[in-house]
Amino acid sequence: MKKKKIFCFILTFAIAILGIAFTQTNVKAATYYVDPKGSDSNSGISRNYAWKTLAKVNSVQFLPGDKILFKSGAEWNGQLHPKGSGNENHPIEINKYGGKEKPRINGNGTSNYVRNSGTVMLINQHDWVISNLEVTNYSSQVHSQRSGILVINNGNTPEKNITIANNFVHDVNSDTQVDHAWKVTGGIILIGINEDLNGKINNNKNFGFQNVSVTSNQVKNVATAGIRNKTTMLYSNGSESYPKLNKNIRYENNKVDDVFGDGLIISEVASDGIVKNNIVNKFCNANTSYNYAGLWVMSSDNVVVERNEVANGKYGSNDGTAFDIDLNCNNVIVQHNYSHDNARGTVLFMNYSKNGVFRYNVSVNDGWDNNKLISYLPKDNAEKVDIYNNLFITNPNTAEIFKTSSKKRALRFVNNVIISQSEKLKTFNYDDMTGDINICNNATYGFNDKWFTSGENIKLQNPVLVEKLLSDIQDSDSGINNLNIAELLQISELQKAGTTIASNITDFAGNPISINPSIGPLEFK
Repeated sequence: MKKKKIFCFILTFAIAILGIAFTQTNVKAATYYVDPKGSDSNSGISRNYAWKTLAKVNSVQFLPGDKILFKSGAEWNGQLHPKGSGNENHPIEINKYGGKEKPRINGNGTSNYVRNSGTVMLINQHDWVISNLEVTNYSSQVHSQRSGILVINNGNTPEKNITIANNFVHDVNSDTQVDHAWKVTGGIILIGINEDLNGKINNNKNFGFQNVSVTSNQVKNVATAGIRNKTTMLYSNGSESYPKLNKNIRYENNKVDDVFGDGLIISEVASDGIVKNNIVNKFCNANTSYNYAGLWVMSSDNVVVERNEVANGKYGSNDGTAFDIDLNCNNVIVQHNYSHDNARGTVLFMNYSKNGVFRYNVSVNDGWDNNKLISYLPKDNAEKVDIYNNLFITNPNTAEIFKTSSKKRALRFVNNVIISQSEKLKTFNYDDMTGDINICNNATYGFNDKWFTSGENIKLQNPVLVEKLLSDIQDSDSGINNLNIAELLQISELQKAGTTIASNITDFAGNPISINPSIGPLEFK
């Protein structure tokens, strides 16, 4: 009898344990509601029993498939730092409910992480969707390195499947380099780093991100950067490196406006980087001695930057250009973009990179601050950039096409149209350039320079057509999709006058390129 009771007890205990295990592995995802008129003592699982505070949300360990919905038009002050991770098929989602207006979360100067802290923050978490929030992080009293939406990985495994979409992030007044702060702060920021929250270096090495989508966000009035990611390896001797630990990073359809420093940066990507259909306006607003640019790529391989509009950059010290293929890049393509009215020029090409391509872009009125169109540092064939089939329309104050720091460079500049509004435009800032310099099959107008007198370069002869092109551009509605450069197709000298550089590519308007390409960004049909 006693053995029978013991057996029954063991059987009951085993069933209970199995029941618990079954329940934990089959927990249903829940939807939680947050409303300033709710109560943290509520269950949160219906609109009538919503939670009230960010503190309550931050105290919960969320599970795959859970949703955290904030009431439309409502407002909270503080930091949103929810816990838990989703999985590939069931991400955890932050969103709104009950109307069209975005719920607003004000960080009011977050400062709880030495390196950077965010109003909305994830740390070592994966499979999250953050969408339809209005986010600020402004304080006139708190000095800190801070951001609007911040995702950090300081662990030892790549964090995957992060989506940040349809948010409005604005008024983030982080300390900047002027305040001796870190550069990686601002609107929407992703950081991979071997450092804990208190600033102590750890031994982790795999702190990258995979499958990140930052889409359809608006970022306005932030410091230091609008949207960027950064992967930094710190060393005990104070040095640092930038390992390429990220894969499949996509920035699409975002608008960045009114930024202290950099507009949009994609960095440390090993493969599958896409920067597409973004607008960057009024970047490099601060006149400092620090280098910033509009939209740029650093320490990355296999990145495509296309169909973006970058405009109205003002400062940026030695940089300040609309685009930039920076240090330690390989196979970066910048194509089909539109830049205009940028004081410091169109594009910067750094050395110690290779296989860079800049093609079928349109630049209008860049370099107006007595500056260059292109800042160019590659010095040998291994670093040489292919710059072809672009349209450059200079400002009367543009000084030169290329500005370099050395008289020896390696470059290929072919099939481009350069229309200068000043007879004084020079090709280089040095008169006695040497090196592997290939300048051929270009079409020029409005200036004379020895570099364009040979190599099948041509001079446009019809001022009426050129003036009509300039007038059409001037009269175009704002936006890359409204830019009217069709008059190029009336300039017959351009047709089939180019040299073949690449196959299976398209022009600025998306048309396929023939085996006998035209000069300029539009292909004759």
